[in-house]
Amino acid sequence: EESGVPVAFNGLSHNAWKCDKHPEMGVNIYCNDCHMTICVECAVCPPHKTHDYDNANKLVGRYYAQTDALVAQVADIHGHIRKATEKVEALVDSLDKNRQMVKGDVTKRYDSII
Repeated sequence: EESGVPVAFNGLSHNAWKCDKHPEMGVNIYCNDCHMTICVECAVCPPHKTHDYDNANKLVGRYYAQTDALVAQVADIHGHIRKATEKVEALVDSLDKNRQMVKGDVTKRYDSII
């Protein structure tokens, strides 16, 4: 954890994290200017008093949705890579069979000449 920014993926609510300056307060506000979560008390005091805020819980929801979308994209790309790998392996097998055939033909031709 860096500067009070909680790890969002452990299933806890933001109120489970306590403010460093006000330990009795849970952090549930995200300061966009400082890029950290803060409590309500911090939000009304300098330096955060004039900063831009978001509700931390809403941001976590947004990041979950973005993460889900990225995971789906990665899974889709993985599927395409797996199919492409299978095609490449089939081509390699086919080329190897062709190489063996050509080698056999060359050997037969060589043997018939000698």
